[in-house]
Amino acid sequence: MEEIDAKTFKTLVLELHKMFPNGSCAEDVLKKVVVSEEMLFELVNRGVLFREDMGDKWYYTLNVNGLNLVSSWRMEDLTEQIKKWTWVVAVLTGFLIILTTYSIWK
Repeated sequence: MEEIDAKTFKTLVLELHKMFPNGSCAEDVLKKVVVSEEMLFELVNRGVLFREDMGDKWYYTLNVNGLNLVSSWRMEDLTEQIKKWTWVVAVLTGFLIILTTYSIWK
């Protein structure tokens, strides 16, 4: 499999998740995102995608590893948002303490 960096891989898996959050996707549609046949095979082999035969076509869906990756990346994003909002609340609390102290001493 060709080497891809972590950011490209993350983007690829998130794009795959957008393609079929509730079901499976046909192979010809999937090849619009995953260009290489070798990469598609490697994603199936590593458990990111699940491949099933539906008669005339192969269909793919996110497998457990793919869903776990998406979930962990969503948690990372949520953690970053919590950090930012914690900072905002701390600044506002400090500002209110200063205003309260000022009004008491006035």
